[in-house]
Amino acid sequence: MPGRGSSAPKAAPRGPAALRRDRLRKDRDGDLAMDVAVKGRAARVSKSSPVPTGPRSEGSARSSRGGLLSTGAQRTILKHAGAGDIAMKEGRTSQSRGSVELRIGNWTKNKASNNSDGGLSSLLSWLEKKASTRLSSRARNVKIKKSRKDGDDVVISVAAEDVSAVLRLDGYVWAGVNVSVKRLTGDGKTMETNDATEKTRNMLKGVLERRYNADAKLLDFSQLASDPELQQEAVFNSKSTASKFFPAMMVVLDKAFDSVKDRDAAVQSVSLANNELADLKVVSSLSEFLPQLKNLDLSNNKFEKLDQL
Repeated sequence: MPGRGSSAPKAAPRGPAALRRDRLRKDRDGDLAMDVAVKGRAARVSKSSPVPTGPRSEGSARSSRGGLLSTGAQRTILKHAGAGDIAMKEGRTSQSRGSVELRIGNWTKNKASNNSDGGLSSLLSWLEKKASTRLSSRARNVKIKKSRKDGDDVVISVAAEDVSAVLRLDGYVWAGVNVSVKRLTGDGKTMETNDATEKTRNMLKGVLERRYNADAKLLDFSQLASDPELQQEAVFNSKSTASKFFPAMMVVLDKAFDSVKDRDAAVQSVSLANNELADLKVVSSLSEFLPQLKNLDLSNNKFEKLDQL
């Protein structure tokens, strides 16, 4: 699936480790271990300076209560998302001028509970920071308009267009606890999201946002199998599901931008270090959606020969 735009972008670097566009059409089910750091053969592709590596998992762990979806359902959605058969672009809300209330639970027994406000101000600041969107043509800083305590929970009010970004934090770890984030109905009851596609899109978008370094214009995909949220969702427990994960994530990335120019300006470096990659088949969609990369880090993988790159 080519990136959006009226004309084809320039080809990716043609060095020995360059990703080749023709491989994309040959493989959607390659072998992807995506495990922790290994003593594999290092490989680095760079047109300028090396990019930083390392996991960006702070504040991203979720509870161990099980994945959002069954493995079969998740595999199906990831497959169709990667193939472009499911719309993964987040729609704009028709209630952009209104406010929506969300209930924040399971936060009181946090490491900041000894603060004068029990850690409430720290929680609200964390929610705003984590929900804010950076990797998009419509980058947005989320602001909590109002907040009030309701028993052990906190009810916050945010703009309607920020609801999905805040809901994405449901189950994330803050100050040692897994906070819950639920939308409230008109009668004050919580409302569960049953849309499987929306859940998968939010999960993929969360991975992209957590691992994006705006200052370095870097997407850090190193050590993906050690990502707490991906472990909780059991993404890499099945070869079939794992092979569909990366193409689906690239589609979500592409749909976050209004133009190819915006996308390429935002992401100039990618790290795939420490993923036990034996070849680049499973991540070949990278060359399609990000053909103008300046830096690609492939260090500490399991490439045995240059023709595997």
